[in-house]
Amino acid sequence: MSSSSSTSTSSSGPSTAPIVLQANSGYAVANLLKAREKGHTSKVEKWQQTLEGMFNNHLTVGSRLPVKDTPAFVTLEVLKGGFASGNFKAGGPLQPHEVELYSQIFPESKETDVEKVRESLNKHFLAESDLLESLLSSHKYRIDTPEEGALLSVCALLKYNNEAAAKEVIQAIAPWFHKLRFFPQPATTPLGSGVEVSVCNVAELNDKFSYTKPPDAKVNAILSSLLPLYDRLISCVLATTVGSTLPNFEGQGENRVVVGDLPFKNSSPLLKEEFEQISNAIQNNPIFSNARKVRKGNFGLLLRIARTFFQAPEKLTEKQAIEARKIIAEVNIKRGLPGSERLQSLRNAQKEQVDKSYYGTYYGKLIVNRLSPLNRESGIEDFPSVVAPVSEKEAIQFGLTAGQKIPDSMVTSLERGKLASIEVLCTEGIIPSLEILATLNSSLVAAANSSGLEDPDLCCLYFSLYKAFKNRR
Repeated sequence: MSSSSSTSTSSSGPSTAPIVLQANSGYAVANLLKAREKGHTSKVEKWQQTLEGMFNNHLTVGSRLPVKDTPAFVTLEVLKGGFASGNFKAGGPLQPHEVELYSQIFPESKETDVEKVRESLNKHFLAESDLLESLLSSHKYRIDTPEEGALLSVCALLKYNNEAAAKEVIQAIAPWFHKLRFFPQPATTPLGSGVEVSVCNVAELNDKFSYTKPPDAKVNAILSSLLPLYDRLISCVLATTVGSTLPNFEGQGENRVVVGDLPFKNSSPLLKEEFEQISNAIQNNPIFSNARKVRKGNFGLLLRIARTFFQAPEKLTEKQAIEARKIIAEVNIKRGLPGSERLQSLRNAQKEQVDKSYYGTYYGKLIVNRLSPLNRESGIEDFPSVVAPVSEKEAIQFGLTAGQKIPDSMVTSLERGKLASIEVLCTEGIIPSLEILATLNSSLVAAANSSGLEDPDLCCLYFSLYKAFKNRR
């Protein structure tokens, strides 16, 4: 009896099974839709990959090892909200420096398979100890992810006769030679002896300029072609007045009345020819032709009244002339008439908006192209080359004009990626506050910790690895 009661109590008691928290796939779906709405192709692909991985159990978001059959040392690509995409930061497509290294080391090879090329490079670096020793001693390398410092670490361990630890590292990474880069990116200049930092890295800048919003063709067409035609039409109508008093409003509320000279009191062959040119241009304008609201609004009404005057003046009524004067008065109140400083200022601002929209897109592509060969997890070392005027080759490639300067607003954004000392960045205003300075804490800690090492080669390697590990999510 007692045994039965005990069993019953146990079976009805709280479960001791571990609670497994599942990530909300709805969050991933929401980000996918948001990326698709904004036209962020790369982000769309990554969120789709994340969702597919979650549904086929390849990904367990929230786990310490979220990607199936992947060890903890592999640096994962992590999206907003902590969702692993399933991509590896040290994997994926061959980087430009990998392609260049392979062509130099294996000039006769025609191999294009990513995994075979990467495995060959890893094995070459492991076999050619002189190459690693040269990089380690010259400090002419860059490390994006911790994996890229693995073989350099093996070299450093062997330098101090720690063969057991070196062997342990090799045994751990060897099965992944075909997937990941375990060698650094060679550089033409050594790592600086001082602490050089940047507010953001190349990867962040690349994302910013990759998603430059393309110009709205319809808005640009309205600003650049249709509105100037409206201005010409108003000027043409005003030229038909006899007096010098421009249409305007006087009074307020119920006492508000239109004043000014009535149009369509004067004409000439030249004026008629001018109107015909304006009228034809408006009728052939695709925005005007396809926008019923524009055709039925004041623009279209003024055009029809003016056409009556220039083609059949005997049919023009006084009511139509009064209506045309009212339309022009409304334009005068709203933005000013052609020739006025107010309208000219507005049109200049609109032109600047068109130019900024157009050039922003193509300059964005140019900047992404210049950033592509750089170390993604570091700042920009050769900043002048990134913000240099457009070259002749780039002008042809991106539809710009040779010699044009990068817009100041874009240079300001790029300055956040400039690699320099804390003192320089503060002096130039790139680090404007203590809050921004606090975000660079990992670089400062890395420099402080590595400064205690006597061997400058180990100091440089430690500094690079520390920053790489701090960039992991």
